Amino acid sequence: LRRDNTITIPTPSDYAEICGRNYVINAPPVPANVIISITGFDNNISISDPLNPSATISGLNPSPEGLINIIFWNISSGKCTDAVRIRIKSFTPPTTPYLGSDISFCEKDTVYLNTINSSSVGLVGSLSWRVIPGEGSGTFVNSTSAGTFFTNIGYGQNKVVLSIANGVCPILRDTIAIHKYKKPENLIISNIGSNLCGDTL
Repeated sequence: LRRDNTITIPTPSDYAEICGRNYVINAPPVPANVIISITGFDNNISISDPLNPSATISGLNPSPEGLINIIFWNISSGKCTDAVRIRIKSFTPPTTPYLGSDISFCEKDTVYLNTINSSSVGLVGSLSWRVIPGEGSGTFVNSTSAGTFFTNIGYGQNKVVLSIANGVCPILRDTIAIHKYKKPENLIISNIGSNLCGDTL
C-alpha cells in the first residue's frame, strides 16, 4: 500500500477584480511533485498554459456592472486532489469623454454641455460633472447625466471636468473652459478726425 501525504500548497487569491478581459493568476511556486492545471467554467475563456501556475486567462466576460467569471485552479499530488475556485470580476473600460472646444459668450447664464462620444457609442460607466475648485462657479442641473444644463455661470473663466468611471478601471476625464464675458455698461465710440454732418456720427 502507498499513502500520499497531505501537503500544503500556497494557492492564488480566490477573488479578483480587473479592468478588461485578461488576467494573470500569479500563483506562488509549487513543489516539483505537485501538478497544477487550470480550467475555465466558460468555454469562451482561453488559458495560455493550463499547467502553468502563472498562466494568463483571456476572453473573460466583462460588463458595465462587472460580470463574475469562474476559473478552477486544480491541484494533484499522487492520488490527492483539490481545487480552488477563483472568481474574477471583469469590468469594461469606461467610455472616453470628449467635451469639444472651449466655449465663450457674453451675458449668458445657461449653457448645455454633453460628452460627444455618448451620441455615437453606448456609454459605459458612471458620469460625474464638476467645476474644478478655485477655477470658476456654476450649477449642474443633472451632474450624473451624459448631457446637462450648466447654469448660474460666473463671470470670467470657468473650468468644468467630466469624469467617467467603471469599477476598478482607471477614471477617464475631459475638461472644458467656459468663458463668460460681461457686457460693457456704456459703449464709447471714439472717432477722432471723423467728419460730422449735423448731429449724426
